Parts: sequence; C-alpha cells; structure tokens
Amino acid sequence: METKTVHSFCSETGEYIGTRVIQRHPGLGLPPSTLEGNLPKPGQNEVIVCENGKAELKPDHRGKVFWDTTTRQKRTINQIGETAAASWTNKEPKPWQLWNGTAWTDDLELWKNIIVRPARDAAMEAFKWRIERYERAIRRGDSPVDDIKKLDDYMQALADLPATLNAVVDHIPWPVEP
Repeated sequence: METKTVHSFCSETGEYIGTRVIQRHPGLGLPPSTLEGNLPKPGQNEVIVCENGKAELKPDHRGKVFWDTTTRQKRTINQIGETAAASWTNKEPKPWQLWNGTAWTDDLELWKNIIVRPARDAAMEAFKWRIERYERAIRRGDSPVDDIKKLDDYMQALADLPATLNAVVDHIPWPVEP
C-alpha cells in the first residue's frame, strides 16, 4: 500500500472541495474526482475546477445579483463559470428609472405614471365623499358642513399636481386637505 495526497473535486460541479490522504495499491489509478500535483491559486471570484482531468481556474460569481439594463429583469448567477453579460449592472433600478448607457436615471413621466397619478387618484377617490355630502345637504335643504369652494379648490389642486412636478422627489408636495 502506498500513501498519496490527492485533491478532491465535487463530482457534479467539478469544484475543488479539499485535499486528503488516501491509501492505495501501487499501479492502481486515482479515485474518481481526484487529482495529484499542485493546484493553481484562485483569486477573488475564482474557484478551482477539475475539467477533463486538469485543474483550472474558473470565474465564480454564484449568488451575485444583477439587473439587465435592456429588459430590467433581475438576474442571479447560479453556476461556476457564468459571468455577468455586458448589458447587466449590479445596481437595482427603481420602477421609474431607465438605463442611459452608464447608469439608471429617473424618468419624470414614468415616475408620475407609476407613483404620483395612482396616489393622486386614490386621494381624490377617498375625498369624494365630502363633495357628495355637500351635494346631499343642498338637495335636502340642509346647511352644508363644508365650503364647496374649498372642496373644489382641493380637488383641483390634486388634479393639477402632476403638472406642477418638474423632478422626481422623495416627498411629494401634496395639497393640504381642507
């Protein structure tokens, strides 16, 4: 029996998993998924892989997340050797951002359509009951609780809000409800 130091590799991925000492009869081959000799030194984001009976370095970005700048799709690298495509970035876009060739940039109209207008429409819908209460009071001959001019001014300010915004902002300047 002879003692040998061998390098073991995962049978599925070919990835280096460690060095071990084995006992074997002289003249027998090495166990599957093992190699003898020196291994290359992996750098950052590299892993040693056994391929075709040779140890070589391959890129290892498994688990890293990217976004495709063309489709905006989230991409996660799951395999050894896989690298980010030239059209991918590690910066996550906001829903209203578009790729300008080097970075995600805010698109004002997209932001208004995705964020401002739906919130504005919800605010208008939630406020309608006060106008309906005013109209019902008038029809019944009761004294209205609210001033219709203030109600109308508020609704108009909500309607006009998107047109008054010239930039994407963190805090939307909502009109004050009467």
